Amino acid sequence: MADGPGGDPPYDRVGRDCHRHPMRWDDGAPQAGFTSGHPWLPAIDVSGGGVAQEERDGDSVLPYIAT
Repeated sequence: MADGPGGDPPYDRVGRDCHRHPMRWDDGAPQAGFTSGHPWLPAIDVSGGGVAQEERDGDSVLPYIAT
């Protein structure tokens, strides 16, 4: 996943917010499948989609990692 925009104002005083966005598990789920609650930072769009979408893509790196 690429870095996101972070928080404005930042939640993390050290400046790591742009690296800490929630993992996209499923693009079709609320909050991208990360939580049923409200995450501290928003889920960001990622190239190729979330984990569920990458699992179905035979050209994705994810199927190679899982084997």
